[in-house]
Amino acid sequence: MRNWSLLILTTLTLLLSLPAYAQMPELGFGNCPDQGQPSSRSDLSVALEEIRKENFELASQMVNSMYAEEVDNPHMLYLIGELMFRNPRGRNLAVAERSWDDCLRACPNYKPELKYLLGRIKINNNNIEEGMALLGEFIDDPDADPNLMDLALDAYEQGQVMQELMANPVEYNVSVVRGISTPNADEYLTAISPDGQLAFFTRRMGGNETFTRSEFGGRTFNFGTPMPRPFNANFNEGSPTITADNRLLIFTSCLPTEDGLQNCDLYYSIRNGDRWSEIQPIGATVNSPDSWESQPSVSPNGDKLYFASNREGGIGGIDIYVSHRQPDGSWGEAVNLGEPINTPGDEKSPFLHTDSRTLYFASRGGHPGMGGYDLFYARQNEDGSYNEPQNIGYPINTSANEVGLIVNLQGTKAYFNSNDPEAGGVGLWDLFEFTMPEDARPEEVAIVRGVLRDENGRPVTNAEVTMKNTVTNEETRLDVDRSSGEYTAVVSVARNEDVIIKVEGQDASFSTRYIDADQISTTEVVDADMDVAKLEVGKEYRLNDVHFETDSYELDNQDKFIIDEFAIFLQEHPTVTVDIQGHTDDVGGDDANLILSRNRARVVYERLIAKGIASSRMTHHGFGETRPVAPNRNDRGRAMNRRTVFVITSL
Repeated sequence: MRNWSLLILTTLTLLLSLPAYAQMPELGFGNCPDQGQPSSRSDLSVALEEIRKENFELASQMVNSMYAEEVDNPHMLYLIGELMFRNPRGRNLAVAERSWDDCLRACPNYKPELKYLLGRIKINNNNIEEGMALLGEFIDDPDADPNLMDLALDAYEQGQVMQELMANPVEYNVSVVRGISTPNADEYLTAISPDGQLAFFTRRMGGNETFTRSEFGGRTFNFGTPMPRPFNANFNEGSPTITADNRLLIFTSCLPTEDGLQNCDLYYSIRNGDRWSEIQPIGATVNSPDSWESQPSVSPNGDKLYFASNREGGIGGIDIYVSHRQPDGSWGEAVNLGEPINTPGDEKSPFLHTDSRTLYFASRGGHPGMGGYDLFYARQNEDGSYNEPQNIGYPINTSANEVGLIVNLQGTKAYFNSNDPEAGGVGLWDLFEFTMPEDARPEEVAIVRGVLRDENGRPVTNAEVTMKNTVTNEETRLDVDRSSGEYTAVVSVARNEDVIIKVEGQDASFSTRYIDADQISTTEVVDADMDVAKLEVGKEYRLNDVHFETDSYELDNQDKFIIDEFAIFLQEHPTVTVDIQGHTDDVGGDDANLILSRNRARVVYERLIAKGIASSRMTHHGFGETRPVAPNRNDRGRAMNRRTVFVITSL
C-alpha cells in the first residue's frame, strides 16, 4: 500500500522546508578593488550562467574543477554561495554563509545584495546581531536594489522581534506522550478530541500506515487500535479533526488523479452509535481539483470548518480559509480569513480551540517571528473579526519550522508531532506535549454532555435538547445522536454563568437540568443525563434542581428560573392541568414539616400564577415527610427529600 498519509506529511514538510524569499536578487558578480571582473568567457562567468539556467549539476562540476585554483578568489566564493543557496536539491545554507562571509572579508563592499542575503541567513540561524548589521548596511546603501528594500526592512523587523522574543523566553518543558508514541513505529498527523478522551493519528509500522484511535486511560493514552471500516480501506486518512460530541470526523486524503499527480482534499464520516458512515467528500464549495485543501479544524459544534489551501486568489502562497455549515448540513463557499490572519507569506495548520474564539496557526514570511514557520494565536472579537496575531513565544518557536499545534480543553497543555531527535522521543515521529504559556491560553471552557433515556433506561433519539443561559436567556439547540441519544454542549467557564438544559419532545413531560457556574468551573466534563418521561394522567414528575434549604420555603434564583421554565412548558401545553406537591426531610416535627411542605407547594403555585398560568389549571398540596424518596440518613438523602413535584391531573 502506498503511504499516502506520509505523503501528506512529506508534502507539508517540503512546503515549509526552505526559508521564504519572496524575491531573489539578480545574479551577478560584484566589485572588488584587488580583483578584476571575470570576463564573460571565463569559467566563473560560464558557471554563473549555468546557475542562472538552473543547470545546477553542471555548475557544480565546473565549480569543483576550478576550486583548487580559485579558492581565494572573492568571485569564486560568491559563486559557491550562490550555488549552495539556489540549488533546491543540494542547498546548503551553512556552506553558503561561510563562503559569503569569506567573500565579504576579502571585499567588504563586494555587493549590497550579498549583504541582504547573508543578513537574512544569519538571522534565520539566530546570529541576529550580525544579520541585522548586514541588513542595516544594505538599507543604508544608496546603490542597493530598491526592489528588495521592503523585504530587507521586514527582515530587519524580524531580527528585532527575535531579539525581543529571546529576551523574554516562555517556560517550555516538553515531554513525549507515551502510549501513542512507540519505539518501533512512527506516529504523526494527530488530533485529540475536545474532551481529551480520544486521539486519532496515523501510525506507520513496517512500511504500512494505519489510521488509529487511542483512548485516554486516566494518566496517558493507550497504544490504540485501528479505526474500523470504512477507514483503512481506500482513503488513507490523515490530519483529522473531530467535533465536541466525537461524531463528525473530517480528515485529509491525497488521492491520485488521472494525470498521475496527487490532489489533497477534505472528506468526512459521521459516527452513529458505534458505527461510522461511509466516507464522503466535503464538497466542491471547499475542495478544488486545482489546489490542495488540508489541515482541517472543525468548531466544537460542527458549524465552522477551517483549513489551509494554496488555491489561486489568496493573499499569500498558502492561506487559511473557513466554510460555514448550512441549515441542510452542507458546507458553504469557503472564504479567505483575510487580514490580520493571512499575509503575503504562508499561513497554515489552523487549530480552533473548543472555546470557538481562539485560533492557533503557523505562519512563515508574514507575521514576524523566529524564522521558518512560527506558531501564532489570535482571538476572535464579538463582530467576527480577529485581533492582531501574537507569537506564542521562544523557545517554543525557533528558527526551524513549528506547525500542527493542538491545545487541550483547559488550555493548559499543547500537543504536537515531531521527528526532532533532540526532543527526546522514543521513535522517529512521536507525539509530544508541553505546558501552554499563560498569555497564549484560550478562554476556559467545559463540556456538558449526557444521554436521553426513557423510564426503562432506553435511549431517546427523537427529542430536542436546548441549552439556555440563565443570565442572557440565549438558547442554543443541541444535536442529539439519532442512535444513542447522546448530546454535547460547550459552555464558558470565564463568563461565570449558570445554564439550564431542557428536553422537549412529543408527549414528553417537563424535564430540565440546572448546571451552576461552580460546577462548570470545577468539572472539565459535566455529565448531565436526562430522563424523558411520557406525559400521563396521575403520574408524578419532579421539578429537578428545585431544592429548598432545611426549614425553609424561600425560592432562590435557581428555583425561580426552573419554575419559570415550567411555566413556559405549561403555556406550550395549554390543556395540561397539574397538582403541585411539596415534600420535606425528617428534620423537625411532623406538624411543622406538613405546614412547611404546604408552603413550598404554595410558593411554586404563586410563582406560576405570577408568570401567567391560570389558577384554574393548578392545585397545590403538601405531604410533609410522609413520602421520602431517599433515606434521611445523610445530607444528600435529606436534600433529595426536600423536593417539589407535579402530578398531571388532566391532559
